[in-house]
Amino acid sequence: MAMKRKRPAKARQSDPRPDTRDRRRHWLLPTLLIVLATCASYAPVVRCGYIWDDDAYITRNALIQQPDGLRQIWFTLQTPQYYPLVFTSFWIEHNLWQLAPAGYHVVNVLLHLAGALLVWRLARRLGIPWAWFIGAVFAIHPVQVESVAWITERKNVLSGVCYLLTLLAYLRFDDTRRWHWYALAGACFLAALLSKTVTAMLAPTLPLILFYRHGRLTKRHVLGVVPFLIVGAAFGLMTAVLEWKKVGAEGVEWSQSFVERALIIAPSAFAFYAGKIAWPHPLIFNYPRWVIDEGGWPLYLPLIGVLLAAGLAVAASRRFGWGPLLLGLFAAFNLFPALGFLNVYPHRYSYVADHFQYIASLGFIILYVSVARAAIGRLVPEAKRKVASTAGAAAVLAVLGILTFRQGLVYENGAALWEKTLAANPNSWIAMTNLGNEYVKLKPPRVADAEQLYLRALQYPIAHSETYGALGNLYLGLRRNAEAVEMYRNSLKALPDEPRAYSNLGLALGRLGRLDEALAASQKAVDLAPHEAGLWFNLATLRAQAQQFDQAAQAARRAVELNPEWSAPRLLLAHALTESGSYHDAWRVSQQALGRFQSDSRVLLSVAWLLATCPDDSIRDGSRALQLARAAGQRTSKNARLCDTLAAALAELGDFQQAVQQATEAVRLAEKSGQPELARRIARRLEGYRAGRPYRHSPR
Repeated sequence: MAMKRKRPAKARQSDPRPDTRDRRRHWLLPTLLIVLATCASYAPVVRCGYIWDDDAYITRNALIQQPDGLRQIWFTLQTPQYYPLVFTSFWIEHNLWQLAPAGYHVVNVLLHLAGALLVWRLARRLGIPWAWFIGAVFAIHPVQVESVAWITERKNVLSGVCYLLTLLAYLRFDDTRRWHWYALAGACFLAALLSKTVTAMLAPTLPLILFYRHGRLTKRHVLGVVPFLIVGAAFGLMTAVLEWKKVGAEGVEWSQSFVERALIIAPSAFAFYAGKIAWPHPLIFNYPRWVIDEGGWPLYLPLIGVLLAAGLAVAASRRFGWGPLLLGLFAAFNLFPALGFLNVYPHRYSYVADHFQYIASLGFIILYVSVARAAIGRLVPEAKRKVASTAGAAAVLAVLGILTFRQGLVYENGAALWEKTLAANPNSWIAMTNLGNEYVKLKPPRVADAEQLYLRALQYPIAHSETYGALGNLYLGLRRNAEAVEMYRNSLKALPDEPRAYSNLGLALGRLGRLDEALAASQKAVDLAPHEAGLWFNLATLRAQAQQFDQAAQAARRAVELNPEWSAPRLLLAHALTESGSYHDAWRVSQQALGRFQSDSRVLLSVAWLLATCPDDSIRDGSRALQLARAAGQRTSKNARLCDTLAAALAELGDFQQAVQQATEAVRLAEKSGQPELARRIARRLEGYRAGRPYRHSPR
């Protein structure tokens, strides 16, 4: 990287045609190359599904699924982090293609492609040689796959585009001193911060670039950067507080001293990232977490290496310019939030991750490309340099493209991701826990394998909160309720204020009949996280179990408000209203549910049951009930509830012979599925059908 850039000579005014051809040659071919290379390398990503954290950001995020979600995205702190531009993009996409993952993946790839094209233009504007090659390497380097293939990392690709646009606009301001370019740079910087606040490090990066351009920093340069520093610091402080207080980046996992952070973790991470750009193998979704209180003096080798590299860059500055040192500082500045000086929640799993160096990787990429160019210039005869450069660039891009294509396959789905992670990092407790979660989701679930993974993960003390909770969920699903209670209590010992653990503990206690304890635990959960619909739904379920139907309706209504696109709270609300005798309110809620979830068999059966059994003649409609029950039967396998509903509808229509047959089958299916109480209730209704009496609901 030369100290001063060489400005291209202007074409002669008398002959515009060479200028036109020159422009096409300089932008068309590099653009096509970067576009084609990116699309080919990331082709597998488009077919990938959802993975870790995508539920919190998309599939279970009510804010992107409801009409007034934009208001809450921008004016509340209900999202995992305050990145409103990211969640606005998800909100728009959900309105376009709902939860189809391909659309979100395509947008991530396109944003990354836009970022790569901006890198090329930025490098060209700075006069950095091989600008097109730098843009292409950034586009298809396999380290970037984690940011592109992981939908949650929309934060990286969107903020990266805004970051690069800020730099380009600021350079135009630096050239022209026209203030509209400064204003545009400020707007792009704000957009970057609203996408991911690590982009606040652009502010201290700007003086590096200005120093590279001019060979010095003037008072004018410094004053221009000051507003960016102030705004960036404010957003960075807000995110640090949220990471600490809301996300939970505090505790024994972040108890390292400043000396350990500064002399071991930070230089080790910096050297790690520099190494992964030079040699991207192996790439692991969850790298081993370094043990920094063991190992002695070898832990300081990365520090020595970083200091030697910095000293070498300074010593060589007279001959090669300040470029190498500035590039190292560029990488260090943009990596700073992830180097261990600040509490970052993912450091609980590992001190390093590929997506942490999305923008910072440019410092290493440009440095390595510049070194390669200098080596070719010194080692290859001038007559062969162009051929050698072209062949070398083609070989590098081919290798990177193949590696990126293969790495994209890792993100096919959650199970594939965690299986490959565990194969590469056998001691990854988070991989064990999440792979167990994926096995539980399979149909049929691999219960034994999941339990074995959870028990393995519990050998690592740091894993106890998540893993105990996951094991409790497994036991709850298996109706091993006493064991589930034990697991949830263990989880809460490790993480005392985890709302989902309290909520699930409440469900397990409820199944054991300990309703007072269950309601207290569930209420604690909604007190800790009042904006989570699932917690309100669980509380409503327990209130209904305790026959507190008015309170159950209140909790269910709150769950509906928080997530209107979830059918279960509406059905529970209709049930609570029915049990309290508010039939018209129950019918209104049921109609709303039917309008929103016409293909949901549970909704169809719930509405059919109300129509078949409601004591209010103005609501009851046996024909419509039978129609809805049969429609539900086309969407689900035969089960006790389906047969029970069909029996009630047939009895309402006076076809008691068929009603008896369906009710008899319902009793058999309930007993077979281990639901003796349901079997007894259906048997009582069966006696009425045999006596020629339709079933009528009675409020409790």
